[in-house]
Amino acid sequence: KRPVFEGDRDGAAAEMRKAIAMNATRVHYRIELGKVLMAKEGGEKDAEEALRKALTAFPDNQKLMTMLGSLLFKTKRFDDAINVLEKATKNAREAGAKQRNPEGFYMLGKIFRDEKKDQAKAIENLTFAANQSFANANVASNVYDELSTLYDVKGDKGAARGNWEKALNADSENPPAICHFVRFLRKGADPKDAERIKELAKKYVEVAPKGECIGEMR
Repeated sequence: KRPVFEGDRDGAAAEMRKAIAMNATRVHYRIELGKVLMAKEGGEKDAEEALRKALTAFPDNQKLMTMLGSLLFKTKRFDDAINVLEKATKNAREAGAKQRNPEGFYMLGKIFRDEKKDQAKAIENLTFAANQSFANANVASNVYDELSTLYDVKGDKGAARGNWEKALNADSENPPAICHFVRFLRKGADPKDAERIKELAKKYVEVAPKGECIGEMR
């Protein structure tokens, strides 16, 4: 860990490999090696090799699979990323599952939305991501915000509104979500929403006086 703090990625990777050689049964060491190599400039090839090797020893490890999926996503191998990430999120999809994998679901959602143009699968995976991000309110809020935009484009105004409300229930001071929701409500031009729009615009001015939407909110 010390070389990591000092910015010496190669030194850190060498120490991690020593740890693995001394005790190959600790999956934590493999995860830390993967993190170091993924953070290294130009370290994608070494990181992929290390992660795939780790998965031969721990084939069902969700964290290792998610890291490999992230690497494949980063290097734009989207079909490979989908295959790996769907395996990584399989257990987290089941009703009543104790496992959760919001990161994996979020990457899948982005791939289906941006690369595959598959709105249904994008919505499905982003919904899982949002619902499983309860440990981080701001992350959940951002994902619900993205979901709302997808529903708005799809023409499902009720679902769009419902998810923007969820975004602000998760984090009432999230400037982008506030801005996007105000724009949505103004576009609807329903007189019943006038007070809600004022309330949200006021909140935006309070929490983001230099935000991108400040002129519009004022």
